Amino acid sequence: ADEKREDIDQALSYAQQSYAIWKLKEDTMQMANLKKYTGLLQGKLKQYDEAFADLDTATLLYFKIPFFQGLAVTQFNRAQVNFLSGDIEQAEADFLQVQQFWRTQGDRIRIFINNNFGLKLYHALNDQEAIDGLVAENEQIMAMENLPPVVLKNWESVKAEHFGN
Repeated sequence: ADEKREDIDQALSYAQQSYAIWKLKEDTMQMANLKKYTGLLQGKLKQYDEAFADLDTATLLYFKIPFFQGLAVTQFNRAQVNFLSGDIEQAEADFLQVQQFWRTQGDRIRIFINNNFGLKLYHALNDQEAIDGLVAENEQIMAMENLPPVVLKNWESVKAEHFGN
């Protein structure tokens, strides 16, 4: 666990340094991308105030561009941080809104990847009906899309961790 924390600390440090460089260059997209990432990393480190502040900054920067896919990924990161901080209801609200956005975009791969988090979320909520729906949706997506091996490996890992299958 200490080794994982050290890896997250190091990734956060590199991302913060990179942000400083992109800020000097006034590259709004890179700044937004990095704040979106540092927000998630800080959430994993239980630095929730800093996490939400960085996610708020990313949101403002993506609105400035505008880049709606970036906004959606930022909101997904916010769902994960809300989950980690114990605000499960807000995590679910963010998750559902993000998934609706990706459905309107027809981005089945994003839906599939995000459903992995959805399984953890609905496991915590003891909502078997929602879990069954996500599993069915991902199985349908697997039949229609050529998913990268790393995505499939994560899917199998999440299923095994939470459901033993």
